[in-house]
Amino acid sequence: MVPGQSLLSPYFASAITGNPKLMGMMSQLIPQGRAAKPEEIAPAVLFLLSGAAIYVTGTTLTVDGGYLARGRVAAPRRAKAITSRSGDRR
Repeated sequence: MVPGQSLLSPYFASAITGNPKLMGMMSQLIPQGRAAKPEEIAPAVLFLLSGAAIYVTGTTLTVDGGYLARGRVAAPRRAKAITSRSGDRR
């Protein structure tokens, strides 16, 4: 279960909601325009705990308001090529 940018954790929530500039920046990255409320995450958790999900295995259920679907996740930095003394790149 990947709850995304939710207000589930009081530490996370207060760090975000207590900073209007940060809250505004984050909201722009989420197609829903806001962080999730616990009652919006709970149905996904209940589904995974229910008999309806008995055959669900080996997957991650992302509940993030469309954040990942937008492709806004930063790509990992590429390591710089190492050049040997002979000039070969590794």
